[in-house]
Amino acid sequence: MSRTYQLVIKNTQQPTTLVGLVVDVVISGYLSRTSVEMTFLNKTGNDTEGELIFPMSEGAVMSGYAVDINGALVEGVVVEKEKARATFESEARKVVEKPQVSIAEHVVGNVFKSRIFPVPKDATRTIKVTYVEELTTEYNKASYQLPINFEHNLENYSLTVSIDVNGNGVPKLESDMGVVELYSVVPTKDGVKRYQTSYLNMKNQSIKKGVSI
Repeated sequence: MSRTYQLVIKNTQQPTTLVGLVVDVVISGYLSRTSVEMTFLNKTGNDTEGELIFPMSEGAVMSGYAVDINGALVEGVVVEKEKARATFESEARKVVEKPQVSIAEHVVGNVFKSRIFPVPKDATRTIKVTYVEELTTEYNKASYQLPINFEHNLENYSLTVSIDVNGNGVPKLESDMGVVELYSVVPTKDGVKRYQTSYLNMKNQSIKKGVSI
């Protein structure tokens, strides 16, 4: 099932516009780590709290969460749920000096919700989510899927894939940029072959398939 990432303005439920997407996939053995960095532009005219709904595949586990603060991505820390909510509400209600705060929490199944404050009008916010999952296997073959689909072309899109292979197999990558075999090999000290490929700083890119390996 295709996934779409949205940052929605609280109360009005108006979506902001996803203008930048940076995807970094690292596969080693039967485990993968996926980092998705999303930049949203708020053109709704509202300067308030936003809510990100981030779907993942079944069995995936979130391992990292970061939000831009004063122009730099700052990693989140794990705290007790009720304490995190109380801190977020307290900071968001401040009037004199508006802080930049966020909270991510499990919603249902493999969906995570992130509350971001503030989401300034005519400005951007960047959120980075990292998760790990096992590859799916069938007939002794392992595969990875990131089925993302967006209605509009992305202003900026980057995809990097790194795969460690202990053997003679050559990984095959299928994405919106086509189907390629990953022949770019970076040798490692332990003899494992690291295949890498990158599609960086692509402009006005249509993303309808996502990534399949």
